[in-house]
Amino acid sequence: ERAYGNRSMKSQFKTADRSGARFALVIGDREAADGTITIRDLRSGGDQVVVARDTLLTSLRELATKN
Repeated sequence: ERAYGNRSMKSQFKTADRSGARFALVIGDREAADGTITIRDLRSGGDQVVVARDTLLTSLRELATKN
């Protein structure tokens, strides 16, 4: 799913969590400019890590197998 519009980030994270998603990916202006993606772990209370776009799948696999 994706969220656009005038909803706050907090509201968007709550929606993602309620959907059962494990991770939320954030690609804002900063990430787009830097070529990065912020991965937020919704099950860990909001821990997040910034990764290079080309390492996204590897990073998600590693995070998913951690816990």
